[in-house]
Amino acid sequence: MSDYLGRLSREELDARDLGIINANVDRLNEEALDTLEYQVPI
Repeated sequence: MSDYLGRLSREELDARDLGIINANVDRLNEEALDTLEYQVPI
């Protein structure tokens, strides 16, 4: 696996990661909003 990642450029890795984030954006946003509900106002 590390050989595979070693061959990928930083741009390719960033694009892959961004694709993963974008594919899960709705679920991630829901989790973030849920977490914010537990925070105590300062």
